[in-house]
Amino acid sequence: MVYIGYFGAAVEFATFIAMGFVTGAYIDSTCGTSPWMSVVGFFLGAAAGVFSVGKTVREMSRRSRVGDQSRLRRVSEGGMSMVRFIRQPVGVEADADTGQPLSFTWKGSTYRVTEVKRTWKDGTVRQIGAPKFGAKSKDWWNEQGKVNYRVKTEDGHLFDLQFDSRKSEWVLEKTLDL
Repeated sequence: MVYIGYFGAAVEFATFIAMGFVTGAYIDSTCGTSPWMSVVGFFLGAAAGVFSVGKTVREMSRRSRVGDQSRLRRVSEGGMSMVRFIRQPVGVEADADTGQPLSFTWKGSTYRVTEVKRTWKDGTVRQIGAPKFGAKSKDWWNEQGKVNYRVKTEDGHLFDLQFDSRKSEWVLEKTLDL
């Protein structure tokens, strides 16, 4: 999106130069001052183009700073700034009633879960009656599959854990660094 803004600024600059030159050439043809008004028009167009492009770039820079501040605000409010995909099996202690993770061990460290932020099921299998295209039917899935948990740990980090009920396996999918 930034490249479109730069392209627009370049087109704007070229347009001002062309307008100045064409206006100067018109004055030259009607007044017989060739080539002086074309040259003056070219330089006036270039000056107007520099002024206009400077204004455009300042506006783009301001919007970028506002976007950065907004992103930083989202991060400070529990949003995410960087995603790192892990996809490694982990040992998880889960609640016997709800199945939600209470803690998990990864690379020799144990992480205590303080909050489950979000839970969702993996919806990658087609519904009954949907076109086949090589996908397996929902009967095969049998309402079982992968359940994902976005969890917050004691140290404030966010992780996505996934439980595959068919394999009885927990996988640390990714970390969302703050």
